[in-house]
Amino acid sequence: MATQFLQEMDNLNISDPKEMDTRSAAEFEVSHLPGAILIDPQSDTLQEFLQKQLLPESKNKNIICYCTVGYRSSMTAQSVNEFLSRDAGQTPKASLKVYNAEGGLVKWAGERRLMVDKQEHPIHLVHPYSAAWAKLLEPELQAQI
Repeated sequence: MATQFLQEMDNLNISDPKEMDTRSAAEFEVSHLPGAILIDPQSDTLQEFLQKQLLPESKNKNIICYCTVGYRSSMTAQSVNEFLSRDAGQTPKASLKVYNAEGGLVKWAGERRLMVDKQEHPIHLVHPYSAAWAKLLEPELQAQI
């Protein structure tokens, strides 16, 4: 999903999108999308979240997964679709639409879109995840790690 479309969904409250941040807690604390939920895809929190919070109210919902550049979130989006098909006994398109935010927070920050820190204050910095991925961020957008 393109960042512009994601921004428009948020602005218009289309289908009440749920943004799932699939990064580490340290990355999330630096910056995240307003209202995003931190989900560790390597733990049981993803399945618990889907079973307890999303599935009961899943009609016409959208889930947008994001991370720093899009790799981890694409894996999470795939896992969510597999969970819905296998464990929840439904086809992913029947109740939930799952998207991966194209380019992740690197693209989002580069476009100067709103992010917030752990106190929910606006911020422009992104935790780059690694030195290699820091090269994808403009220097003024890189949080110190």
